[in-house]
Amino acid sequence: IPLPASAQIMLPPISTWKVASYAREQVEGNGQVHITGTPSKYFRQITSPVINVSPDHCYVISFPLVMHQGGIDAQIIDPNANKGIRNEYVYAFSGSDQYHPTYRFKTTGTSQIQVSVTDSNPIEPAVSDFEIGNVMLSDCP
Repeated sequence: IPLPASAQIMLPPISTWKVASYAREQVEGNGQVHITGTPSKYFRQITSPVINVSPDHCYVISFPLVMHQGGIDAQIIDPNANKGIRNEYVYAFSGSDQYHPTYRFKTTGTSQIQVSVTDSNPIEPAVSDFEIGNVMLSDCP
């Protein structure tokens, strides 16, 4: 769905996304969802519903993120092919690291996406603990 010039849309509220059964979820007062996983290397923690988009289109995605422990892989997925379109890795350093990841991706050959956050602890299983806010989608500038 091409968006009007410089328009941003909010994807379904983060509080409605599917949280893995092995993760602990708490909705914070600011609307962010606080996820605490179990020790793992690469378990999926939270996943958006399927989102319809225009095929072969460039989009920008952005969201507020606070990393408390471990690392994550924020993924854009083609749900029909079950393959990644884009991965971005973010890690905790001080225990309350605030980020606002913003990155581009192209929907080559797909008209649907999902956004997912997976643990990323490549050395050994560890707890990933983070807060994620609502995800915004816009056309590439």
